[in-house]
Amino acid sequence: MTESNPESGGPSGYRADPLDCKKFYQCAQGKWVSKKCPAALFWNPEKSVCDWPRNVSLCKQHDGAAAATSTV
Repeated sequence: MTESNPESGGPSGYRADPLDCKKFYQCAQGKWVSKKCPAALFWNPEKSVCDWPRNVSLCKQHDGAAAATSTV
């Protein structure tokens, strides 16, 4: 039996890394697995794909290092 992932609503899904815009997590069979986008691309949580930085509104780049923005 596959464990359901509450954030994705099923046994699979994605979530952004809160500290690095190039990284994301993929849920496979109820376990989160860390993944990294190819060079020059950021994780786009709205489309669930690696995308060009200009298309990822939730990330900002500071001093060459990608950092996810957070809202409180």
